[in-house]
Amino acid sequence: MKKQSHSIEVLFPAVLLLLFATLAIMVVIFSAKTYQHMAERASENYTTRTALNYVTQKVRHNDVQNHVLINTFDGHKALILQGDGYATYLYAYDGSLYELYLLDGAEASAASGTAVLDLSSFDANWAEDGLLHISCTDSGGSLSDTCISLQSSQQKGNS
Repeated sequence: MKKQSHSIEVLFPAVLLLLFATLAIMVVIFSAKTYQHMAERASENYTTRTALNYVTQKVRHNDVQNHVLINTFDGHKALILQGDGYATYLYAYDGSLYELYLLDGAEASAASGTAVLDLSSFDANWAEDGLLHISCTDSGGSLSDTCISLQSSQQKGNS
């Protein structure tokens, strides 16, 4: 005896397999887009956070009374860290955060510094006596900032 086969017996597993494959492909596509977005955000955050951490550590290393100053350097606003006859200048120039280490009284231009990270802007201000506000913007326009409380007393007038 020959067993009769119904089209539903073949069609149902085929439709189920097709539905499973479609859903699996959709999950992979959505996951890839989510991963790409998260990777872009992580890259943006890396630049500004690294810059802020770098500047914070430099300031803490030079946290001595009247050794942390804000002034202009070659037409750019700079955070100046003085000590032991030398000064470190941190400033934004040509789309990057620059650092320049100079002997006190030496002349130099902003282009003489070393590019540390790509930033479109870098700013330092005294929020109040002993509280330094640092902000920076990455090339994508993402703004990040931090406040550094100095252990030494600062004069607000050197901004």
